[in-house]
Amino acid sequence: MESGSSAESVVRGITCLVECYGHHRCHESLNNLTPADVCFGRAKEIETKREKIKRLTFEQRRRYNRSHTYSTTINRDMLRLLS
Repeated sequence: MESGSSAESVVRGITCLVECYGHHRCHESLNNLTPADVCFGRAKEIETKREKIKRLTFEQRRRYNRSHTYSTTINRDMLRLLS
Protein backbone atom coordinates (compact mmCIF):
# COMPACT_ATOMS: atom_id res chain seq x y z
CA MET A 1 0.00 0.00 0.00
CA GLU A 2 2.77 2.43 0.91
CA SER A 3 4.69 1.99 -2.35
CA GLY A 4 1.48 2.57 -4.34
CA SER A 5 0.76 5.84 -2.63
CA SER A 6 4.38 6.88 -3.09
CA ALA A 7 4.20 6.14 -6.85
CA GLU A 8 0.97 8.14 -7.07
CA SER A 9 2.68 11.00 -5.29
CA VAL A 10 5.56 10.93 -7.78
CA VAL A 11 3.13 10.90 -10.73
CA ARG A 12 1.22 13.85 -9.25
CA GLY A 13 4.46 15.74 -8.72
CA ILE A 14 5.65 15.15 -12.28
CA THR A 15 2.24 16.09 -13.66
CA CYS A 16 2.32 19.33 -11.67
CA LEU A 17 5.85 20.09 -12.90
CA VAL A 18 4.89 19.51 -16.55
CA GLU A 19 1.77 21.66 -16.11
CA CYS A 20 3.77 24.50 -14.58
CA TYR A 21 6.62 24.25 -17.10
CA GLY A 22 4.38 24.07 -20.16
CA HIS A 23 1.47 26.31 -19.21
CA HIS A 24 2.63 28.85 -16.61
CA ARG A 25 6.39 29.38 -16.92
CA CYS A 26 7.40 31.85 -19.60
CA HIS A 27 10.51 31.00 -21.61
CA GLU A 28 12.92 33.66 -22.78
CA SER A 29 13.75 31.66 -25.90
CA LEU A 30 10.04 31.74 -26.80
CA ASN A 31 9.84 35.54 -26.51
CA ASN A 32 8.63 35.21 -22.90
CA LEU A 33 5.68 33.03 -23.85
CA THR A 34 4.76 29.64 -22.46
CA PRO A 35 5.22 26.56 -24.63
CA ALA A 36 1.44 26.12 -24.55
CA ASP A 37 0.92 29.65 -25.92
CA VAL A 38 3.20 28.86 -28.84
CA CYS A 39 1.80 25.36 -29.39
CA PHE A 40 -1.82 26.47 -29.43
CA GLY A 41 -1.22 29.49 -31.65
CA ARG A 42 -1.76 32.25 -29.07
CA ALA A 43 1.68 33.85 -29.57
CA LYS A 44 0.65 36.49 -32.13
CA GLU A 45 -2.39 37.57 -30.09
CA ILE A 46 -0.34 37.89 -26.90
CA GLU A 47 2.46 39.80 -28.64
CA THR A 48 -0.07 42.17 -30.23
CA LYS A 49 -1.60 42.89 -26.80
CA ARG A 50 1.85 43.48 -25.31
CA GLU A 51 2.75 45.95 -28.04
CA LYS A 52 -0.52 47.83 -27.52
CA ILE A 53 0.08 48.03 -23.75
CA LYS A 54 3.65 49.19 -24.37
CA ARG A 55 2.52 51.95 -26.74
CA LEU A 56 -0.17 53.14 -24.33
CA THR A 57 2.27 53.13 -21.41
CA PHE A 58 4.84 55.18 -23.35
CA GLU A 59 2.13 57.64 -24.38
CA GLN A 60 0.92 58.01 -20.78
CA ARG A 61 4.47 58.60 -19.56
CA ARG A 62 5.08 61.14 -22.31
CA ARG A 63 1.91 63.06 -21.41
CA TYR A 64 2.73 62.93 -17.71
CA ASN A 65 6.31 64.09 -18.21
CA ARG A 66 5.25 66.96 -20.46
CA SER A 67 2.69 68.19 -17.96
CA HIS A 68 5.05 67.92 -14.97
CA THR A 69 8.14 69.71 -16.21
CA TYR A 70 9.93 72.04 -13.85
CA SER A 71 10.81 75.55 -14.82
CA THR A 72 14.48 76.40 -15.29
CA THR A 73 14.15 79.05 -12.60
CA ILE A 74 13.23 76.46 -9.99
CA ASN A 75 16.06 74.22 -11.13
CA ARG A 76 18.58 77.10 -10.90
CA ASP A 77 17.38 77.97 -7.41
CA MET A 78 17.73 74.34 -6.36
CA LEU A 79 21.27 74.21 -7.74
CA ARG A 80 22.20 77.35 -5.82
CA LEU A 81 20.90 75.82 -2.60
CA LEU A 82 22.86 72.63 -3.19
CA SER A 83 26.19 74.39 -3.83
